[in-house]
Amino acid sequence: MDWSGAKAAAERRIWLAEVGDDGLHRVERGRSRDQIAEHLCEEAGRDPRFVVGLDFAFSFPRWFLDHHGCGSAEELWRLARRQGSQWSEEIEPPFFKKGSWNDDWNRDFRYHSPYRKTDLDVPLRPETVFRLMGQRQVGKASLTGLPVLLRLREAGFSIWPFDPPSYPMAFEIYPRLFYGHAVKKSDQASRRAFVDATFPSLSPKQREQVTVSDDAFDAAVSALSLYRYRERFKSIERETDPLFLSEGRIWTPEAQLQLSIRSGAETFSGRLAEAFATAVRLHGGQVRKGSPIPYISHLMAVTALVLEQGGSEEEAIGALLHDAAEDQGGAPVLEEIQHRFGRRVAELVRGCSDSLESPKAPWRERKEAFLERLPTASDAVLNVVLADKVHNARSLVRDLEREGNRAWRHFSASPEETLWYYVQVADCLRRRPDPRRAPQLAELEESVRTLGVSVGSGEVKE
Repeated sequence: MDWSGAKAAAERRIWLAEVGDDGLHRVERGRSRDQIAEHLCEEAGRDPRFVVGLDFAFSFPRWFLDHHGCGSAEELWRLARRQGSQWSEEIEPPFFKKGSWNDDWNRDFRYHSPYRKTDLDVPLRPETVFRLMGQRQVGKASLTGLPVLLRLREAGFSIWPFDPPSYPMAFEIYPRLFYGHAVKKSDQASRRAFVDATFPSLSPKQREQVTVSDDAFDAAVSALSLYRYRERFKSIERETDPLFLSEGRIWTPEAQLQLSIRSGAETFSGRLAEAFATAVRLHGGQVRKGSPIPYISHLMAVTALVLEQGGSEEEAIGALLHDAAEDQGGAPVLEEIQHRFGRRVAELVRGCSDSLESPKAPWRERKEAFLERLPTASDAVLNVVLADKVHNARSLVRDLEREGNRAWRHFSASPEETLWYYVQVADCLRRRPDPRRAPQLAELEESVRTLGVSVGSGEVKE
């Protein structure tokens, strides 16, 4: 189904495509939303293996549900049935019709992400469900679609991922995932070229039906692509992630694989991608001391080191943002981090920061205060602090090899003070032994020895 949130003449905007074992059955439009819901229920009654993909968001971000007191997705569907039209017509925050999420329009919600976890997980990010106007708006389609899910569930449909999987089944799709950005959907020649190359068995009449409009193309290509993965629906597993169970999940060919491996290695969500985007936004204009190297490279390296020592997703997010509050705005930035990524990530970032004040206290005073806190810091903080110091010391040793003692000129503290600080941090970490940190601690101590030789070799020369 290619859904539509259009208020007028919606029956001309909703396209249905059906594919079975004997190929493409039909591509058509003409039904209203209520008629579509009734038609799907009738189709499911005729075929117990019936599966339908619907092109709208099955839920909203978790914080939106919390804001409205919805304890489940179904409660949101019922709320949308009562208030969806009002939200669409009045367009009050957090819904918006133009501009971006960060505009003053949404100042009361600016610390929340406009995206669901599933939006960030898929390769091509959909538009936020809060956008209600423009070509890329999906909000109205979702607000008009959510009540239909109630009707389907009442008729016995399993609404994935909220219900245990069984036939008949309905799930959320994002058609662009089936053909990518290479296809210019608004151009019929581009649509035809894709269909000719991807579905050569279609007859000329069927190709014309599939490519007659961009909406027909979305519906038909989605149905034809889903049929190729029909065997996966037989073994689809029950969702267990609490966030997906409240926010919904876009079905992709990889969804089953991700469910299967989740019980093994750590599986990361879109929060890590969002943290990276936040780090780029905050540090995008910075470079490393004495070089043209973008500062974000340091944050990426620290994150990699944290993951290499078995760090969690929250530790990786903390690593990406460990300098954000200290260098890019203090307490307000820390508050933003807490709103976006949670209290534990904010505590981790605070634990890695030697100051949130502006202007900052003198260098020695800040480092001494930091060292006083370090012995009682959490293991998560120690993991990120170690990775940070390993990369900083590694970079300094490399600069000394390339520039000689002139490399010390890039630092506000003297070589002796810098060496003293690294020694103190290494000593503190040594007193909190952890097998996971041992290899990186050994590297830090080796770098400290190298720096000690440099400091003892003479004065810094201009």
